Amino acid sequence: CDYPQPTSTPSTEPSLEPSSIPSLRPSTAPSSQPSSEPSAIPSSMPSMEPSAAPSSQPSFEPSAMPSSMPSSEPSVAPSSQPSFEPSAMPSAMPSTMPSSMPSAAPSSQPSSEPSATPSSMPSAAPSSQPSSEPSMMPSHSPSTYPSASPSSLPTYKPSVTPCFGCSEGGNPCDPLETANTYFYPHCDVQKFVQCDAFGGCFDMNCNKEPGDNLQWDEYMNACVNI
Repeated sequence: CDYPQPTSTPSTEPSLEPSSIPSLRPSTAPSSQPSSEPSAIPSSMPSMEPSAAPSSQPSFEPSAMPSSMPSSEPSVAPSSQPSFEPSAMPSAMPSTMPSSMPSAAPSSQPSSEPSATPSSMPSAAPSSQPSSEPSMMPSHSPSTYPSASPSSLPTYKPSVTPCFGCSEGGNPCDPLETANTYFYPHCDVQKFVQCDAFGGCFDMNCNKEPGDNLQWDEYMNACVNI
């Protein structure tokens, strides 16, 4: 069998025989051998190997490689890394870390820490700090301070009225115990003390006759029958 002789003139027709010399023209037929050179023609078949070049087309599949660019779309999967930006979405899980920002919403849980903001609601617990304002609630403990307002309740302690006596060193007449006052209660309730204009002191008896039962009344300034 005679083989055709090679020619020095190139042919525009495809050869049925394989050439040992690479061609400068691209082949329109797919090659059965893989190429180590990248192709300038996009492939209609997906590649199993990752591409070193970024794609200009978005992918609908999640990427296994982290992105260096932040995404404008929210992620449906929770992140294992903490964020320094506040979230616009409420969390379904309570946080174990205290917040440095005060909350605008009241808490349904009581706090064991004192609040720096005064409350508009009265507290059921007594305060350890004294108040400069009068209380609208009555106190269970008696006060050691005098009250500026009269009390509507009677006192259990009788009022102590000073008594006098000319012979007991309690002379109210020299000088007068009270200006322009010449009659004073005696320590004996059936007597009284009378002063004169010169500082003289006289113990006077209310009962002049046997059987009288008179006592000195300081407010009426006279002996009265009891």
